[in-house]
Amino acid sequence: MLGNVDEWREAWKGAYPNKNHTDPQGPDSGLFHVIRGGSRLVHSNRTRSYFRNFMAPNSLREDVRFTIVAVASG
Repeated sequence: MLGNVDEWREAWKGAYPNKNHTDPQGPDSGLFHVIRGGSRLVHSNRTRSYFRNFMAPNSLREDVRFTIVAVASG
């Protein structure tokens, strides 16, 4: 669901590794969290799954949300 709201990610801002990775992990801490997906308030070229933006943990924006994920036990 791209372009509705940006998604707040647990990942911290950091450089990607120099080689190909699937689901690369960022640093363990930092100043800014990653947000992805683009929202109705940004230019359409930013509504792509690969586009990363960054936001301080104590910031508030009406177009940023998070997704709740539950892991099934089994």
